[in-house]
Amino acid sequence: RLKLDFARANTLGVANGRLTGTLFDRPWGDIVDGAEKKRVVLEVCELMGIETAQAIAVGDGANDLPMMAAAGLSI
Repeated sequence: RLKLDFARANTLGVANGRLTGTLFDRPWGDIVDGAEKKRVVLEVCELMGIETAQAIAVGDGANDLPMMAAAGLSI
């Protein structure tokens, strides 16, 4: 729907239209933290055969800073 090439996110529990605070396990393992976000940017760039300078990262908190530092453009 968003036409993104790749995305990685935590899956949060929802009940009655509200977040429950539950965090569901994902196939790749641990919570998506700052280190995992940076690793994903680097991996996706390698898979796509592009330089990190061509990547765009969007974040909203301090845990996004490692990912944002790896990308060419950060929002």
